[in-house]
Amino acid sequence: MHPIFKDKPVWFQCVLLATLITGFLVFTSLLTLGINGTAVHVNSTASVRWEECIDAIGARLLPCLLFAQLTHADPLGFIGLKPTRTSWFFPVAFLLAFLCIPMVQVLAQWNEQWHLPGIFSGMDKWMRETEDQNDTLINRILAMPRPSDLVSNLIVMALVPALCEEVFFRGIIQKGFIRVTGRPMLGILIGALVFSALHFQFLGFFSRAALGMILGLLYWYSGSLWPGILAHFTYNGVQVVYFYIQQRQSNTHPSPFFDDKAVMPVSYGLISAVIAVAGVLLMKRLSNRSPSIPPQINPE
Repeated sequence: MHPIFKDKPVWFQCVLLATLITGFLVFTSLLTLGINGTAVHVNSTASVRWEECIDAIGARLLPCLLFAQLTHADPLGFIGLKPTRTSWFFPVAFLLAFLCIPMVQVLAQWNEQWHLPGIFSGMDKWMRETEDQNDTLINRILAMPRPSDLVSNLIVMALVPALCEEVFFRGIIQKGFIRVTGRPMLGILIGALVFSALHFQFLGFFSRAALGMILGLLYWYSGSLWPGILAHFTYNGVQVVYFYIQQRQSNTHPSPFFDDKAVMPVSYGLISAVIAVAGVLLMKRLSNRSPSIPPQINPE
């Protein structure tokens, strides 16, 4: 398919992307309504999982793939679905995603203690009510009485978001901000903030933004989305497995490690933050040592 909008200005491509996302959102909404009217809705948890998959694929992945096809001769390469500079980025991505969990958890705990000033008390109440609704939805999905539910959740909550969100937020949004600002680190920061904001979970805004920065830097230094997809899958997948094991604890001898009321120690978060910084420095070094591809993402 010829990229018929390849030479259009940035503003036109932004309008095109917004139009595609809106169109697919309408389509996925209608499709979700259809699913809710079928027998699938008898199993409410299965219905919610289907809705999450449809939303991620329809509202994030498909618009980006079509946008890349309409604007670039090498759509998959433009998005970032191409080989990485060196295979060393994959073990780095896996370990970084796993070891940064304490840092993200400590940031989330700190973020939850925030309260907006009195003049914004109404907004503060709305944010917390929205967070409670999101938690209720997530808890429904995370109910895993059977091993098959674990497999389903690894697909719905780890694999599908990893692919769809990395394509959308890093392959399109982050790249667009880098192109517009001309400053890679600023573009990555803005992309991370957008990534966090569009999850509409405000009490975890800073923790998710920190995760977005790590994923954005993975894409920037590796030149490929695949390490970031692996990291994203690892981060989400570890938590799904954690909740699965937590639900199977012995009532008589529960493990304190799986206590749902446990608080992540700040010291663990600080150690995790140091590891995250070391991981970013390692990624930068691996990128600079790659002789074939310079450490940049070209806009075309």
